[in-house]
Amino acid sequence: MDMKNIILIGMPGAGKSTIGVILAKVLGFHFIDTDIVIQEQEKCLLKDIIESKGLEGFLKIENQVNCDIITEGSVIATGGSVIYGSQAMDHLREIGTVIYIKLSYETLKKRLGNIRQRGVVLKKGQNLKSLYEERCPLYEKYAHIIVDSEGLGTEELMEKIVCVLDELPDKK
Repeated sequence: MDMKNIILIGMPGAGKSTIGVILAKVLGFHFIDTDIVIQEQEKCLLKDIIESKGLEGFLKIENQVNCDIITEGSVIATGGSVIYGSQAMDHLREIGTVIYIKLSYETLKKRLGNIRQRGVVLKKGQNLKSLYEERCPLYEKYAHIIVDSEGLGTEELMEKIVCVLDELPDKK
């Protein structure tokens, strides 16, 4: 397992960006939030990109942005829909350790307010429950490590991730 980068994947509201910033400080890494990289590249908010370019257009941009990441010593918080881009996921798995921050549907539902405001990628007729059921197997498929964060505060989750990373056999 390669420690060049730590890549966080998971549902919107799982805490990828929040934990990513803290993890980067603790590890002495840089922090990259791919949603912000997308917004900077496109010069508009995620929800506006989805509105103007459609779902497929957004996913294409997200895949391209994630494929273009070249870094070392970074914690990368990805958007929840990153797992729809197989090229992006293959690239991210090559440049670092992919950690899936797992949460129950009930907890996510409580944490998320208006999911469309957050720029969450929903297909026509899809709701949070069906999105959760569709994505969880993909997160598990691409993750090197799955960290269950149910019932954990930010500090506890960060410590759990650091412990898991410390236990990796051939960390650099």
